Amino acid sequence: MSEHDRQLRRLRFDLDVLSDESVPGAIARGVAENHLVKLNVVLKEIGIGRYAGASQLADTATLDRLATVLRCDPERLRAQAGRRLVEPGDRRLQHFLDFDGLVVPRGHLELARRRISPLSLARSPHHRQSWLMSVLPFCPESLECLIDSCSHCGKTLGWVQSVGIGRCENCLRPIEPNPIPPLSDDLAEDYRIFAGLLSLIPEERDAARSIMPDRLKDLSPGALARLAMRCGLDCDDGEEKRAWQTRAGRMRPERLALTAVRGVALLRSWPNGILDWATQRVAAASDEKGCRADMARRIRRIAWGDSRFDDQRDLVQEAFPGFAPPRVGLAGGGRVYTGRQANRVLPGFRTQAETIRRLRIVPTRAVASHGIMLEHAYSAVPIDAAAARWADSVPISTIASRLRLPLYAVEQLIETDLLARHDDEILAIILRRPQAVASTFEAFVRRLTERASRKRMPSTALPIGQESRRIGGRPKPWSEIYAALLDDRIPFWLDGDVDTDRLLVARGSLDRFIVASEPKVFGSNTPFATQMSTGDAAELLNVRPAVVAELSSAGVITRTKGLRAMMTPRIGVERLAAKLVSAAELARRARTSAEQVNDRLRAAGFVDFHGFWRRREVLDLLPLR
Repeated sequence: MSEHDRQLRRLRFDLDVLSDESVPGAIARGVAENHLVKLNVVLKEIGIGRYAGASQLADTATLDRLATVLRCDPERLRAQAGRRLVEPGDRRLQHFLDFDGLVVPRGHLELARRRISPLSLARSPHHRQSWLMSVLPFCPESLECLIDSCSHCGKTLGWVQSVGIGRCENCLRPIEPNPIPPLSDDLAEDYRIFAGLLSLIPEERDAARSIMPDRLKDLSPGALARLAMRCGLDCDDGEEKRAWQTRAGRMRPERLALTAVRGVALLRSWPNGILDWATQRVAAASDEKGCRADMARRIRRIAWGDSRFDDQRDLVQEAFPGFAPPRVGLAGGGRVYTGRQANRVLPGFRTQAETIRRLRIVPTRAVASHGIMLEHAYSAVPIDAAAARWADSVPISTIASRLRLPLYAVEQLIETDLLARHDDEILAIILRRPQAVASTFEAFVRRLTERASRKRMPSTALPIGQESRRIGGRPKPWSEIYAALLDDRIPFWLDGDVDTDRLLVARGSLDRFIVASEPKVFGSNTPFATQMSTGDAAELLNVRPAVVAELSSAGVITRTKGLRAMMTPRIGVERLAAKLVSAAELARRARTSAEQVNDRLRAAGFVDFHGFWRRREVLDLLPLR
């Protein structure tokens, strides 16, 4: 346990987190058992300031702090929490979450509302993990329709007060059982199999998948659940045009449950059940040609509706050899996509398709003409490869934001192989922002977390971002600094996330990087950007961002309007840093204040330049401390 953990305010009594209990449910139960009122007493202590539902997706460091405060097993909390597969701000329509192998869309996790089953709570008063899944309208345990609002006052059930999982936080009255009839017994078995595929407990997912035919057991539980719901939607008389991730949340509980049950029944009899249904539908149709066209559309949706993470197209093609769903064509012996199909695998492809064809990045040929419009076929191999890289990518700007580093620092980390960059031409056009390998970045953060010192932190320790302001005259050698941290050459402590505000080092531990030599050139690759943001320029010059704006107003540097902020030429900032030094940097090096530095230099006869001093003239005057 680190020194930071020992300083956390802990609850009085130990908490035994149950195997099927949600993380926010564990917080609420722990607070209630300690006779406290609001969940904020725990949330603020662990650094979650929004709502308790966010704890279900908390990072490892936050979960460890939570376990310390709740006095529970941290391994249990880590096993029950999920992680994002896509960074916030990504242009993809769906964000996905990973729960130890279960991949689900972010929209299927209900974190703001507290959904409960009073009948199940009567057996055990804890909040089940399955109640977080919005595509499970009935409790798999009691088959009661879940409730998310108070029947007395009408208020939504949330995660604010700890009056009990089964009580309303507004009127404090117990929630009565749902008057809607529970799910019928004839649907219970298939519904529980569907709930098992979406269970956050790996053993329950494996048990549900073991029931499936051998041909389906290679698919992951999440893919089986998506395929079941897709089959349930399309193998019906209704017309559901939208993907089930967005449509399912709008369906009535009874309809949603029947859809899931229908899909599971078709999977359990795969492929005979779904093929018999299609054959009978065509045989009973008055317009066989029109029915076959409608069937082709439905089969296409089943094959393509949710095939991003698991390739189920060949599986559907095998089940419908006579219908020949138009999944992909063949050209030159290889698979090809239409523009629409490519856009499903790689969202945003159709928007940039003309540019991709003009640059000849993907082998393409025209396959049909619709008046003046041409339909093209694209080679599937580079598109599939780009989609796989996208699933393991994170914007470089996001890394800089999470680490609180300038963009040039991330560039250094990539050039020295501490991080890795995606050099995919298709992604470069679609995303328009440089991408890094997400798994490599997460491994980098994990290594830093593991290397952090567990010894007592000295009272003079400072955030590494603050201590780095003693380094000037050039871009700071962040890659060398982080390499020294990882090699245990510089002891450091963590006070939360791995960023320059919470990673602390001893005073003077970065002085070895204060050198008068020329800036080191990192590789021969073109920089990610020849322009610097105002914040990055301020970091390099060791000043406040407002000073950069003042320099621009004085004509010392130029600033132009970029896509998101004002930008400054990088070469101009580096030249200015090599010639001039700020009073703030001198004050850091002399361990004094900027005012005393200015007074001493003016008394010695030096003249400042827009608040800066000539680096070579004044550097020797102030001793390094």
